[in-house]
Amino acid sequence: MSSNPCIAEIQRAAGRKLTDDELDDLLSELQKRVRQRRALDNGEAMDASVKAAADDYAKEMAEAAIIEKRNAAINLRRRLEAADKINTAFASNPALGVESLLVGVNNAATGSRLSVASEQRQLAAHYSAGFMTEVEKAGLWKEFVSGDLDRDIAKALWAINREEPKPRTVPREAHQIAEIIQKWQEVSRQDANAAGAWIKKIEGYITRQSHDTFKIRDAGFDAWKAVILPRLDLEKTLDGAADADAFLKAVYQGLASGIHLKSGGDPSGFKGPRNIAKKASEERVLHFKGPDEWFDYNARFGTGTLREAVLHNLEMSAQNTGLMRILGTNPEANLQRITDAVLKGIADPGKQADFASTMAGKIKNQLRTVDGTTRVPVNHVLARRSSAIRAVENMAKLGAALFSQFSDLPVYASEMRYQGGGGYLSNILDGVQGMLRGRGSEERKELAGMLGVFSDSMSGNVVSRFSPGEDGVPGLLTKSQQLFFKFNGMQWWTDSLRRAAYETMAHRLALNAGKSWKHLDPDLARTLGLFAIDEGSWNIIRRAQLKDVDGRSFVVPESVAQVADEHFAALLTSQGVKVTPKRIADLKRELSSKVRSYYVDRAEYAVLTPDARTRATLLQGTQAGTVNGEFWRFLMQFKSFTGAFTQKVLGREVYGRGATPNAGLIQALRNGNGEIIGLAQLMLWTTVFGYLSGVSKDLVKGREPRNPTDPKAWLAAMVQGGGAGIYGDFLFGEVRNRFGGGLLSTLAGPTLGTVEDIADLWGRLRNGDDSAAAAVKLAISNTPGANLFYTRVVMDYLFLHQISEWLNPGSLKRMERRVQKENGQDFLVRPSQNHLQW
Repeated sequence: MSSNPCIAEIQRAAGRKLTDDELDDLLSELQKRVRQRRALDNGEAMDASVKAAADDYAKEMAEAAIIEKRNAAINLRRRLEAADKINTAFASNPALGVESLLVGVNNAATGSRLSVASEQRQLAAHYSAGFMTEVEKAGLWKEFVSGDLDRDIAKALWAINREEPKPRTVPREAHQIAEIIQKWQEVSRQDANAAGAWIKKIEGYITRQSHDTFKIRDAGFDAWKAVILPRLDLEKTLDGAADADAFLKAVYQGLASGIHLKSGGDPSGFKGPRNIAKKASEERVLHFKGPDEWFDYNARFGTGTLREAVLHNLEMSAQNTGLMRILGTNPEANLQRITDAVLKGIADPGKQADFASTMAGKIKNQLRTVDGTTRVPVNHVLARRSSAIRAVENMAKLGAALFSQFSDLPVYASEMRYQGGGGYLSNILDGVQGMLRGRGSEERKELAGMLGVFSDSMSGNVVSRFSPGEDGVPGLLTKSQQLFFKFNGMQWWTDSLRRAAYETMAHRLALNAGKSWKHLDPDLARTLGLFAIDEGSWNIIRRAQLKDVDGRSFVVPESVAQVADEHFAALLTSQGVKVTPKRIADLKRELSSKVRSYYVDRAEYAVLTPDARTRATLLQGTQAGTVNGEFWRFLMQFKSFTGAFTQKVLGREVYGRGATPNAGLIQALRNGNGEIIGLAQLMLWTTVFGYLSGVSKDLVKGREPRNPTDPKAWLAAMVQGGGAGIYGDFLFGEVRNRFGGGLLSTLAGPTLGTVEDIADLWGRLRNGDDSAAAAVKLAISNTPGANLFYTRVVMDYLFLHQISEWLNPGSLKRMERRVQKENGQDFLVRPSQNHLQW
């Protein structure tokens, strides 16, 4: 049978005449499919094989044409939405409007906080918090994180996605966990498809295959191939490709490059016969023979345990879907078309140049941050070793960081006040009460999952508050850091206060559910407007079924989506939109996501967490594993909190109360909506808590608190409490900062400070000076865990002071005189006196 009629049929399915190149690809693909069918040896005649292969291909072409048309419509809609937002809310500063699309801005404009970054964060919180809460509610969290059931869970997932009976040898607990994993992976798949992807169910799917770029590069192609090849279902994986070696080399190069960590491109992968013929995008589908084969590969070349693979899968799904929800199915190209259109609308040549410069600088860095480019290591050895050094520095220098977090309480209070929540003192007390309540009852744990409370104790993400861009930390160091931050109290503090923020906001919405939009507190209405929640949206939110826990009521996002369809239909009608079941479903998803974005985003203001905008600024859009990228990562270590305080807290107080998008600092402060009062109160309360922080650290060091009548003490407290804490000790009274470093480590980061100390020690050794005491001090200050606040003071008085005096006679008295001279402080128990008692 001639293939010409088949080609004609496929061209009809494509809906257009194909080019010569496309026809060549088409014929190659058709021949490949015929070979596949003939290889089955099912007795099918040649003509029948050709016809069947052509029929299947025609159906796929028709499907591809539908996907391409759908994606074109999605991308057009996203461009129109973006243009409307920029032209309406940011007409006087379109560059700020583009920035709001990617990472959000502080200006009190409609939808100014709805961005790619906020969508990614709320989706990640929704998936991960929901998943973790369900596992914990089932009483299976310890079993899950232990890893003991990982192989059994993989077998259960394999059976679920092949619709097979439950394997009898698999424990009941593994089946339960597998069902929860499958549920949340299906939620993320459906969300991605609704946003523009075309992800089909895969038979025997376990979870998104994780690939550790560093392990794969270290092994090399031959070793990687030796592990994966015997475990693959080659018929499914190769999909008719004749050269398995060439195919696997292409896969290896893609995985070793780290491109699988980056979002972007058209997730459907369908643009015509060329892409259908490849049937692979930058992430190739690897089909394993069974769950054991999948598990063995993941153990050797995956990113860690099954828990880490599942959470990574959910995180990557959130990253991809968040991009598509704001920028469509081809984010980078769509953003370029948006900015080109904006540029054409700017008449002034000078403003055109400024806009183009912003696009090439700040906006480019922000896009590289949200699409994952900054996470892709260029030189994996450099990236891995650098991140390991910073991890050790974290554990060596942050033992007393809990005391620096006291300023979280006035920051929390300032955010709640910004939302119309009363005065500072009442908000501080509310935060403390929320922390003391702990996780509480099972109902409160369930509530946390519904709100999207993302637990650092479960995700190991505490370090992000201090050091940006820490991807690729070796597994043992990751676990060590999690344990360290648990022991130094930061994990408990951050989790507890964040949970209090979520609950306070959800409870406040419940308390206001009886009020119409015009009767809402203006500050609360303004805050909701940042997420494009207007009167029509509020009228639906206030009808949501409230969640009652421990005598208090809360508005949860899921309940918003369960409001009767008639109310969503009424809102669509008021907007002049034709009511259809799909549009009602889309509006439900959109409104519940906005409520969750409000909770997640503002909680990260209340418990200050660096966001994508802060990371893009601090890291300048650089990639890990480059000289430039590692320089910025070392430079900005321990400065994430400072950067976030400046960009988020101060930015909110200055620009978040109605200043126009193009207002300068002085003009914004003259806006007359409480900007100056807000800054003054923030400065007052952070200074008070900065002093309390200093008192706590002094007591731990065995010193008397600094004299409250000394102006220098309050200047130091002002700096420390106001987000620049790591500079406070150096700038006001101590030659060495709180981590034991000098000016270099304060400005350039602790690692370079350690280099400075090593150079000083080398100079002493070379010149024959006394170096023993300096060597001991250097070793202790860089020993992970040695500076935990409750162990260091004991170590000091039991033997470290003694060793210091032995090695450098008179050093203790000199230290006491220096502290007295510079800070006006005495010791509660003098180290020199303690030495003499020995």
